Amino acid sequence: MVIEFEKKVIKARFRNPNLNFEVDEQIIEHRKDPLLGRLSLIPHELKKKASFYYGTPDKRALKKSVESSRALCYFCPEKIDQATPKFLPEISQEGRFKVGKSTCFPNIFPFYKHCAVVTVTDAHYVPLKEITPELYGDAIKAGVEFIKQAYKFDNEAIYPLIGANFLIPAGSTIVHPHIQVLLGPEEIYRVKLLREASLKFKQTTGKNYWEELMLEEQKRGERYIIQTGEIHWYTPFAPLGNNEVRAIIPNKSNLLQLSDEDITYLGEGISKILHYYHKKNISSFNFLLYSAPLTDSDHSGAFSVGFQIISRPPYRSFYINLDAWFLQQLAYGSLIIEFPEKIAEDLREYF
Repeated sequence: MVIEFEKKVIKARFRNPNLNFEVDEQIIEHRKDPLLGRLSLIPHELKKKASFYYGTPDKRALKKSVESSRALCYFCPEKIDQATPKFLPEISQEGRFKVGKSTCFPNIFPFYKHCAVVTVTDAHYVPLKEITPELYGDAIKAGVEFIKQAYKFDNEAIYPLIGANFLIPAGSTIVHPHIQVLLGPEEIYRVKLLREASLKFKQTTGKNYWEELMLEEQKRGERYIIQTGEIHWYTPFAPLGNNEVRAIIPNKSNLLQLSDEDITYLGEGISKILHYYHKKNISSFNFLLYSAPLTDSDHSGAFSVGFQIISRPPYRSFYINLDAWFLQQLAYGSLIIEFPEKIAEDLREYF
């Protein structure tokens, strides 16, 4: 079993009314994820359609939404202590976890056995260009502390996950920047696929897939961005979403193994990516931080803590969603606008 970057170039031909019905030939790349085989489609002409439908963020609409939601926001400093839930004393004697400007508390509408929210900042809204390394770094530290204490309380809850939805186009119902932290006895399906495929690679080759992938990406130089501390930053060959950037932390298989230094570098990387997003007129994003189970030592030489972030559509008064439709939601495919090699090239100047 070797790491292969499988790509097919497909040509679609039709008579185009914009060319007086002359034959138009357009190129689409079909790329398969080297580990899971998941298909990503990258039409060369899609950027024209995307720019027409997406446009740029509506700053006036965003400002109006920020201002109108501020007074009722229970994540803001004057309301957070009275309006947000507290953990059981077995998890936190104080009821919440605080790191820097971040506060971690139970989700009042839980969808996982242990389900927490972490505010990223005291400010009701922060533009991406103003996101500092400490904001998401401290929020992740608070989230990891919650995972640590919840796991001590409930040792059957072994599957952790940390994610972010920034603004409505990314699925957030609240403007105030925050992340969500999950811990439970059931594993999220995609993480299960990654974990099992990584174990299979280890059993077949005797090697760690993620370390081998980074060696290959560094050698090719097309998508590898940089290493900060122990963290490798790169763009994936077959992205799940648009403007996707990923990171892996070698020798760390689960979130409780992360050091403060790891999380500091993670916060720095997130900040740099969001500054890059701002430069590209991106206003909304999702990210995911995932790991192997907290108890399973079998993954120590086979799996690495992983991070991925994708852009979402611009904030607009009339929301148009081009990057989450049947292909992605039901067929597990991806439709990608920009080439990952180009994103990696552009991002290197931000690190």
